[in-house]
Parts: sequence; structure tokens; C-alpha cells
Amino acid sequence: MRILHIDTGNVMRGGQELLMMTARGLRARNHEQIIACPAGSPLDKMAATEGFPVLQIERPYLKAARTIRRFLRAHPHQLITAHDARAQTVSFLATIGMRVVRVANRLVVFQPRNLFTHRLKYKYTCDVVVALSSAVKDTLVGNGIPAEHVQVITGGIIFPEQIGDATARERMRTRYGFAPADFVIGHVAAFTSEKGQLNALDALLALLPKHPNMRMVLAGDGPLREDPKMQGKVRAIESGYPGAAQLPGYIKPDAEFYAGLDLFLVNSTAEALGLSALYAMAHRVPVIASRVGGLPEVVGDTGWLIPPADTPVLTAVIEQAASDPAALRERGRRSREHARGFSTEVTAQRTEALYDQLIRQLLPALVREAN
Repeated sequence: MRILHIDTGNVMRGGQELLMMTARGLRARNHEQIIACPAGSPLDKMAATEGFPVLQIERPYLKAARTIRRFLRAHPHQLITAHDARAQTVSFLATIGMRVVRVANRLVVFQPRNLFTHRLKYKYTCDVVVALSSAVKDTLVGNGIPAEHVQVITGGIIFPEQIGDATARERMRTRYGFAPADFVIGHVAAFTSEKGQLNALDALLALLPKHPNMRMVLAGDGPLREDPKMQGKVRAIESGYPGAAQLPGYIKPDAEFYAGLDLFLVNSTAEALGLSALYAMAHRVPVIASRVGGLPEVVGDTGWLIPPADTPVLTAVIEQAASDPAALRERGRRSREHARGFSTEVTAQRTEALYDQLIRQLLPALVREAN
């Protein structure tokens, strides 16, 4: 297969990570791919570093569509897959009148701002919508997209066969200034309103007077990281407990980072799947997650599922988790085993099968020519 991926983001978040995971899995199956994305974006740099051909595009719809259309005329591809909502608009404009299969990926559970445009885009400008989780499909169907037009392919992670040891734990804690006896909670997400960093800091503020060894690392970047309210809460914590709340900015968590954690939070108010939860679980870190979107199917019964934006409940569950180290370790062990079921290998197999089916159904003439 010859596949063109389109992404219009200028950041490296879950959607871009999923694109790269899909591309790696399809490359391992010898499919030809090119990634169209904004010039100079993190995805542009990552794709080029990993040896993927890149088609650099500009953000305005029409300019990006013209660039892709010129490319496709010179280099025909069978399948165009859009990895965000803007990319689906670009995909449709770029391929009007062409013999291609259009796939739209839907990665979020947010309600659309404009229902008419949403239905038009996901019902008529693509051949199939690939939903990241069952929760995403439910949202699409609830907003008028036919169920038969939506396929669920759950995102996956590269499962780490080796995880951090005691030495890695010590290095992580030294880097952040944590003591061996500190109870360290991790959180990795973009700083946007639905990700719950303010809720997490409120819980930490409530816990510290009784548990002064509580520590929290809120990794990630975004518009709310420098927000006065966010920084005010950090200062309130730091005034009494220096180093207890750290916002290191964007990091790519590795085995050493997870080795230094005792607990992980995914306390979002909306979450299509929850890859950050899977990464933590795969590194044997138990998770407290909001009961929203795809998080219940990711976490299962290995961690704690709580109501979103409920600071008293979050505070109580963190305190409960910290009170029983043996039970916490057992949850970590079960979390790692559960995360094995969400691998990139399974995701790549299902993606390849769907793409092959679509090409055979919608482009039979091209399949006969190829044979």
C-alpha cells in the first residue's frame, strides 16, 4: 500500500505520537508512507529523524491542500489518512476527483461546536472514520454519524520489556530533588483546561499538612502552564513545602522517570483513550484516572476510577494509595500485565487489515491493475 498521512498540528501530543506509532507499525509491514505536516513542527523533525519521507505543508487549508494535490498528481497514493479535524478538511480538498480512499481519524470525545459541519465532515468527506476508543465511537454515533461508518482501532504503546530498577529510581529522585521516603505522584499531559492540573494541585495542597512528604511532578506544556491561577497554586505550595510541586515543562518520559514514581494521575475531564495511563501502567506504576472516555477500558480494575474534577475524592484516593505500600505494589504489577493488551503490534495489525479491506472494496480497479 501507498499511504499519505496528514497532520496539521504544531505540537507533539498524543495525536502525533499515535501517528508515528501507526507509521512505524505499517513500515514494519513494508508499506510505503509519507507524512504531510507543517514545516518545522515537532512531527516534521521526528519523522525525518526516523527516516520517514516528509511533505512539508503550510497551515492554511487551501495552501496545504494545493501542496498535497500537486504531490499526489506526481506520486499517486491509494490511501489518505487524516489525523486531526483540520487534516480531514485538507484531505478532502486535496483529493476531490481523485481515486483514493479517505480515512479520518477521530481521537477526541469533545462535543462538536458546529453539528452540521461535524456531520458533513465525518459522514460525507471520508470513506471511514477510525475512532480511537469505543467512547469516541459512541460520541460520533451520538452526533449523527452512522455506526457502520465508524471503526474502532484502539491506540497502542510500545510495551517496555525492561523497566527502571532501584538505581534508576534513585537517579530520577536525585534529579528532581526528592528524598527516598517521599511519595511521588506523576502527571504527564498538555496544560489545557480538561487535563486536570489545577485539580491535582488542589489535592496536593489538601494533603501536605498531614503528609508533608507528598510530591508531585506535572510534566507537559501548554497555554495554562503559565496561567496566573496555576502559578498561584504552585507558589502557595512552595511557600510551605519547597520542591513539592514541580512543573518541568515538556519531557518525553522514560523508564527512569517512571521508576521514580509511586503513583500516576490521569484526572482529566475528557480523555478519548489515555495513552499516558498506559505508559505508566506498562512501567508498573498504578494509576488514578477519571471515569471518562476511554480511561475505564484502559485502566480496568488495576487502579482507581474516580469522578472527574472531584478534588475531595481525588485527595482521599491518593491518601488511600499511599497508606498501603504492599497493595500499591500489587496494583502496579497488575497494571503492567493489563497494559500488555494495548500494544502497537495489535494496533498495526488491525490498521493494516482495515486499510487493505477499504482499498479492495473501494478501488477494485487499482487492485486488479496491481495484480
